[in-house]
Amino acid sequence: MSAEKVKEQVQFECGVKVGDRCQALWTNSGRYYQTEVEVVAVNSKSFGVKIAKAIEGYPVGWRINIPNFANSDRWTWNNRLTK
Repeated sequence: MSAEKVKEQVQFECGVKVGDRCQALWTNSGRYYQTEVEVVAVNSKSFGVKIAKAIEGYPVGWRINIPNFANSDRWTWNNRLTK
């Protein structure tokens, strides 16, 4: 991950607001997930999102928290929001 990619990610996250639709990437139990979500909350260290496009194990409307870059203990390139 280059410094430019990190800068782009932080700029993207700074512009995220409630109601935005974007892609969420996350891991759980050794599996990697990615799907379209709607942002329902913007917190100091995370985004509350609800699933907008169902994937295995996550129906539409299911809510999860995705860490933002300020949450250095949990944020990774595989656990973030993206365009």
